[in-house]
Amino acid sequence: ARAFQAAARRPARSLILLATTGEEFGLIGAEYFVNRLDRLPGQTVAALNIDGTSVTSFKLFDVRGGSNSSLGATARAAGESLDVAVQLEPIGVGGSAHSPFLLAGIPVLWVGATLPAGWMNTHYHTPQDDMRQPLDLNAAARYTRFVFLTTYLVADASNRPNWNRGEFFSQKR
Repeated sequence: ARAFQAAARRPARSLILLATTGEEFGLIGAEYFVNRLDRLPGQTVAALNIDGTSVTSFKLFDVRGGSNSSLGATARAAGESLDVAVQLEPIGVGGSAHSPFLLAGIPVLWVGATLPAGWMNTHYHTPQDDMRQPLDLNAAARYTRFVFLTTYLVADASNRPNWNRGEFFSQKR
């Protein structure tokens, strides 16, 4: 939020920075928000799911949803600008806050960075997933710059993101 306030020029579109709750209990916060989109002025054209940050050194961004819509090209442009490789992956409905947006027909990116080998098996949602792990603040800063730039490019583009031809999620489900 501070980076957007400090930007030399505000993007053309408005932004909503949303922190949801209740992911493990059925995506309660994201569902609540998406079910009330009609109460907001304008249209929601995209959602970027930032489900954590990179706390370890990484070589590339794993951008889920990047192969489903034109958001992938935007993520690649941000990666090129920051000299970070971007791997585009498809996205599907799952246990994260992006799912209600997908089901509402809104293009989504879920940005992740490479994790240490085996981390998902040994740390994710376990007592070992705590603040005693080593933190690479430079990696976290690179991740944050990528998220900021990708979001800025989406918000400032003259055209709204488009689903790829024949994309399943292009229709509200």
